[in-house]
Amino acid sequence: MKRFLCVIVVCLLLSGCLMPSAPVLDSLGEPIESALWTWGIFGDHTDYGKRQYSGITQEKFQQNRYFSQVSEEDIPRIQEVVEDFEKWVAEGEISGEEDGERLADNYDFSIEMISVGDYFYLDDHGYYDPTDKNYLNFFEYDLYYFAIETQTLYFFHNNY
Repeated sequence: MKRFLCVIVVCLLLSGCLMPSAPVLDSLGEPIESALWTWGIFGDHTDYGKRQYSGITQEKFQQNRYFSQVSEEDIPRIQEVVEDFEKWVAEGEISGEEDGERLADNYDFSIEMISVGDYFYLDDHGYYDPTDKNYLNFFEYDLYYFAIETQTLYFFHNNY
């Protein structure tokens, strides 16, 4: 049984199911430090991660094909994604599952941190009609938010 579980975990790691998109992360280079918390398994999961960098300048982002500088017009959309993500963090906290509680305990992003001049990359894979109360606003998304002042990349993934 242990051997079977090890094979499943290795396959998931190799397939990228437990890791954020490598090209986006690779575009920033090696972090000083990184952490990733995951809740869920086999297709439906919520991930929150942080990577600490040093010396990343605005010039690096100008050459980056993924990230865009946050404008006033971008802030409501980014906030909307983070608010949806925070609903899932709250679900994890009350789930009774250790991984969900751990993700909630380590979640330290605040909507107030979103500001013009930082950088983000949003890949959302579908949007449900928000007027239909039977569905969440989002189907699946990856949000990468880089706070230039603290040199911290925050990663938000959800596909529940």
